[in-house]
Amino acid sequence: MGLFSRKKSDDKKADQTKQAKQAAPKEAEVQDEILTPESQAKQPAKKAKQATPTKAVKGQAGESYRLLLSPKVSEKVADLAQKNVYVFNVPVTAEKVAIANAVEKLYGVKVVAVRTARGRGKPVYRGYKKGRRNQWKKAFVQVKKGQTIDLYEGV
Repeated sequence: MGLFSRKKSDDKKADQTKQAKQAAPKEAEVQDEILTPESQAKQPAKKAKQATPTKAVKGQAGESYRLLLSPKVSEKVADLAQKNVYVFNVPVTAEKVAIANAVEKLYGVKVVAVRTARGRGKPVYRGYKKGRRNQWKKAFVQVKKGQTIDLYEGV
């Protein structure tokens, strides 16, 4: 019987602490800073003009996501990115004009030139069965000088 009375007293203590917490005044909540033109003008301006990376605008690209399958990531491609040339995997049926339009819509940059390279699937033999690897195509997209595409964030 002593167990039940002890439990009741613990419940009373818990209720009292809850009530004390609720009765205590709430701490001042931290509010986000509201950016106004005046507050932004106080910040020092960048001295050196740098190329600004652009990101895709959600919902504005249409079918461009289906045309640019993925960006290529390698050391050679990173060297080309310094020369404003970016490499994408594209479907074998993709055309240069469509690739240029897709990059412009997705990343908001001006495309200067598009070059493509196509690879044929090599034959593969597994025992007595003969097969082929998939064909592939990649596009080298050169953007206007001073513009960049931020593809390798977090890589």
